[in-house]
Amino acid sequence: MQPGAKKKHVYLKSSPSPLESSVESSPRSAETSTLSPAGRNQARYSFTERAPAYTLLQRQNDSHNLVLSFLANCLPAAWSTAPSRSWITLLASLPTEVKALEVSSAALAAAAVGRRFNDPALVQYSHSLYTQGLQQLQRALWDRRLAQDDATLAACMALNLYEAMECPNAGSEGYFGHCQGLLVLVEARGIDAHCSGPGHQLFLGVRIPGIIYALENHSSSFLFNAAWMHQPWSQTPKTSFTQVVDCLAQAPGILQRVFLLPSLSPDQQVEACFQLIAECWQIDARLDTIYAVMQDGRSDPLYWPVASNYPSPSTTAHGQNLFPFVFHFADFETAATLILLWAVRVLLWSGLCNLYKGMFPTSCMLPADERVGPLRALGHRREYISMAHHVCHSVEYLMQDDFLLAGPLSVTPALGIVIDSLRYQPEHAAVVAWLRAALDLVRQKGLGVLEHSRVLRGIGRTSEEGGIDYDALGKIQLAVQVLYITSAALVKLSILFLYRQVFQHMRTIITITIAAIVVITVVFIFVAIFQRHPIGRFWWEPKAAQGACISHLIFWCDVAVVFLLSNIWITALPVRPILGLLTCSTATIRLAYVIKLYRGNDPTRDIVPIYFCSISEICVALVSLSIPSLRLAARRKWTSPAPC
Repeated sequence: MQPGAKKKHVYLKSSPSPLESSVESSPRSAETSTLSPAGRNQARYSFTERAPAYTLLQRQNDSHNLVLSFLANCLPAAWSTAPSRSWITLLASLPTEVKALEVSSAALAAAAVGRRFNDPALVQYSHSLYTQGLQQLQRALWDRRLAQDDATLAACMALNLYEAMECPNAGSEGYFGHCQGLLVLVEARGIDAHCSGPGHQLFLGVRIPGIIYALENHSSSFLFNAAWMHQPWSQTPKTSFTQVVDCLAQAPGILQRVFLLPSLSPDQQVEACFQLIAECWQIDARLDTIYAVMQDGRSDPLYWPVASNYPSPSTTAHGQNLFPFVFHFADFETAATLILLWAVRVLLWSGLCNLYKGMFPTSCMLPADERVGPLRALGHRREYISMAHHVCHSVEYLMQDDFLLAGPLSVTPALGIVIDSLRYQPEHAAVVAWLRAALDLVRQKGLGVLEHSRVLRGIGRTSEEGGIDYDALGKIQLAVQVLYITSAALVKLSILFLYRQVFQHMRTIITITIAAIVVITVVFIFVAIFQRHPIGRFWWEPKAAQGACISHLIFWCDVAVVFLLSNIWITALPVRPILGLLTCSTATIRLAYVIKLYRGNDPTRDIVPIYFCSISEICVALVSLSIPSLRLAARRKWTSPAPC
């Protein structure tokens, strides 16, 4: 239907049937037209456009046409024929009995087409469809049968991609919430549901968001277990791109163990470093094999240098173009595979150099081809910046207009990985600036989540992009910890001194309790101040500081347990047991959040309820302590004076 056209009726051409009388006697007959003389033996019956059946058919038809328009105008044709065909092409072929898929795919299509043709009304319409898609997806997930359907997984992936493109809440929480939901749904469906057909194709699309989510949270996932890395390909051979993703999938687990190194003893650190180095060398060998297989059997090269056709997104201080030459590739899939392979090598080789330097600080002064103690020589892997240059050389090819949305989706993970690997190295600041400028161009082409996600803009935490001063935050956190211990102890001592005045027969046991509280408090304050050595390591960026620290989880669990036991002990003494139990309850809740903080993945978020419970514990204790005085004040204020 053309825009602006108006149509009141649709006529169904048929032969006379028993339904004729029922149609003509319908209550809606006033809205239908009379029989048209199409022929002596033919009849055409009007079908009102307000009927529920027509509305359903029209809605499904509009949604399907919108998805077809999205696939035709926003994605390259090569994606539908490539060996590693994108899951997005399934949106038009999967059955639409699951309403969540129909609405979710329509929301994604409306947003993409609206951005493509600068149609704000269509983009705004996609927002309402997105909300409906969330509701329909929730209903589908509550149905056991529908939850196992491929269409439900596709709907969840469509909404996830919509979040990446539109960011309706102006933040990355929605995107990573969908990533987490994807992982839960895939795990619930089981491995067998992803070994063939659409299920396997959808599973391939889940892996990259799953890895990004794991990197965001510095944690591993079931996707990286051996069974999930091999069984889904029992009926389908792995492509080169899939094998590169396998190598990248090991990064979250390795990085998680690297972050835990400071909490280990020196001997454990050495053992863990040797194990990490061995795993990194195995991944490097796999990448070499993948690259060699890609080259075998080809008469033409995988890529070759050509002059750049576009102005550089970033130049040096002297106005020099960093990359006047770029790479041209044999095809899109080769380009997408190689840019990710080179990015993984940057992450891998820079990590190897850091591990070598951590174990042997003078290793960077040795020749590259010389062994470092018992470790093999790094060789050309020291020059990981060359792989970063390869990534930069590849951006222009993948960002061609012909590749539409496929280019930004392929470039984004690689750029984020390289930015994170180089961001703390001042000698590579120019390359990082170029990469960030390129990432801004990618964001302008349709990935709004780049403006908010710390991972996609560079994996790991950052202060310059998130507006968070981590140095100041670390100092505040240290001060709050010391003040909490001091305040809690002073409140306990105040209550005990009150007990000492009121209960003369218990002065001895109360005095012993006071002494124990004082000793414990001094010890806790000392440990809290010197929990990291040097003290400045508490707020310095871990990559920029050397030293050691105690186990925060063990220490703060000890503090919480001791304070909880002391609250119970004080409550057992004969004063205000109900309010004392309330104080104990706040301390218990705080203990639960302490465990979540040091086992969780987002300290800046998990620490909020801990601070809330800590302050609540102190406030409740102060109110409990003030009850006797408040009682006297209330009696003086509200008691009527005695009559004369």
